[in-house]
Amino acid sequence: MTEVERRPTKRGRPISDTGTLTPATRSFRDSSHVGDSADPADPADPVSTPLSGTGRDRGFDFGFTPDRVYEDQSFRDSDLQGIILEGVRFLRCHFGGANLTEVQTLTCRFESCDFTGAELNASRHHRSAFLNCRFHMSNLFMSTWTDCKLTGSQWQECKVVGLKIAGGDLSYLTARHHDLRKVDFSETRLGDADFYGCRLDNATFRGSDLTRVILDKATLTGADFRGARMDGVNWLGMDLHGARLDLAQVVAWARAAGAEVEV
Repeated sequence: MTEVERRPTKRGRPISDTGTLTPATRSFRDSSHVGDSADPADPADPVSTPLSGTGRDRGFDFGFTPDRVYEDQSFRDSDLQGIILEGVRFLRCHFGGANLTEVQTLTCRFESCDFTGAELNASRHHRSAFLNCRFHMSNLFMSTWTDCKLTGSQWQECKVVGLKIAGGDLSYLTARHHDLRKVDFSETRLGDADFYGCRLDNATFRGSDLTRVILDKATLTGADFRGARMDGVNWLGMDLHGARLDLAQVVAWARAAGAEVEV
C-alpha cells in the first residue's frame, strides 16, 4: 500500500506519507538498515506471532513499514491507538503524550526513545526491544511484554497495575518505588535491575537471573525466589519476611549475616 488512508495527528497536524510530522519538528532520516545484532528482539529474526490486525489497523497504513528506521523524529501527542508495528526501528524518537493504547509491536526496536506521559495501556509487545528508553508518568496499565528487552530503560511514576511480563531481558532496568505486586518475572533476566522500595509482595521470580539486583527497602512478603540466581545481591538490605527461598538461597542469606553454615 502506497497511500496513507488514516493518519495520526499532533494536535491537528497530520503525519505525512513518509511518517514525518508536517511541518517536521526535528531532523528525520530514513534507512533500510535495521541492525546488526541477532538477539531475541532483533527485527531481522523471523518469528510466528499471535499479534492480530489487518487493513487500516496495521502500522504500514501510517507509513510505518517493516525495516524502516525513524531517527530523531517527534510523535509527541500523536494518536496511534490500535496500530500494529512490525520490524520498525526508532532511534531517539519522542512519543511524549502519545496515545499508544492497544498498540501492538512485533520485533520492533526503540533506542533512547522518550515515552513521557504516553498512554500504553493494554498495549502488547512481542520480542521487541526498548533500550535505554524513558517512561516517565507513562500509563502501562494491563500492558503485556513477551520476550522483550528493556535493558537500561527507566520507569518513573508509571501506572503498572496489571502489567504482564513473559520472559525477556530487563537487565539494568530502573523501576524504583513501583507497585509490582503479583507480577510474574519467572525466567526473566533481571541482572543489575533496580527495584529499590518497590512493592513486590507475591511476585514470582522463579528461574530468573537476579544477579546484583537491588531489592533494598522493597516489600517481599510472599515473593517466590526459588530457583533464581541471586549472586551479588545485598541480602542484608532485603526484608525477606514471608518470602519463599530455596535451600541454596537460605544458606547464602545466613552466611551474609555471619552464620557458619555446613551443608
